[in-house]
Order: sequence, then structure tokens, then C-alpha cells
Amino acid sequence: VSITNEYEAFLSSDPDDKRVPVSFQVFPDGTIRWRWINKFKGEWINETRFFSSDIIIYRFAEAILMKAEIENALSNTAGAVAELVKIEKRAYKTTSRYTANMSRQAIDNAIVDEILKEFVSEAKSWWTLVRMGQAFTRIESLKGRENEENILLWPISSSSINTNPNIEE
Repeated sequence: VSITNEYEAFLSSDPDDKRVPVSFQVFPDGTIRWRWINKFKGEWINETRFFSSDIIIYRFAEAILMKAEIENALSNTAGAVAELVKIEKRAYKTTSRYTANMSRQAIDNAIVDEILKEFVSEAKSWWTLVRMGQAFTRIESLKGRENEENILLWPISSSSINTNPNIEE
């Protein structure tokens, strides 16, 4: 797993964000910058690495951000902001970033930003960007390709199509 220069800059853009050292570290080696994901790193025993970390499917922060997304979709700005502030208190130790006068789009953007920062290397980013309609604006390689919506879909294998009569092409 790698972190691009752009993603590193995004993750590191706020010096108050306490999640950065938990998510990744950078190790300079001459002209090379090695990035190490600090999640799911397992343990070292007798110079052997064991991938023994639990893989968490859902975390409390994800439930909070899901609720913020739902409240915003229901046009409950105050409810959505209240959920974002819960994340803000833990991540930044502040309560002034998110306010009741935010637009629905600004709240959606804040939710996506927090998901991208909170769940580094936890396989949440892609589905969030697709669900929130931001894949074509936030992923460099997809910009300008909005008319190719099929690229957001995962292919169904031939064997699945051949063995399942309920799948239609």
C-alpha cells in the first residue's frame, strides 16, 4: 500500500490533526521518501513479521460519519454538523471547524474529507467517493471522464454469469 505525494499533503495539511502519526509515517532515505502505513502492521517475533492485527470492519468513527451523511441527506444540517463535531473533537481537539451555517455540499465535502483522513488504508475511500458522487472530481485519473460511468463498476466474472441465471448482462 502506498500513499501518493498528493494524499500525504492532504493528510498532513492540518497540523492539529492527531490522526496523522497513527495513520502513516515518512522515512527519508537520501532522495527517497518511504511511507509506512501504521495500521495492520502486525508484530515482529524473532525477526519474523506476523500479520496478526485484527481487521476491523466498522469503527465507531465510521458510524458517526454515516450518521452525519444520513442527517445531511435528510437536510438536517444541525444534526450532520453535530456528528462532524464529534469527529473534530477527537481528531483536532477543537469544536469550531464545522458550523450550522454550512451548505449541504460543504457538509458532504467535510464528511468525505474526514473519511479520507480517518480511514487511511482501510478500503473505505473508493466506495465513499463513488457513493458521494465525488470520484470524478477527487481522483486525478478520473477527472474529465464523467461520461464513462462504467469505470466505476466492478466486472462480474464469466463463471458467475454462466452459473447464475439471475445475473443479466
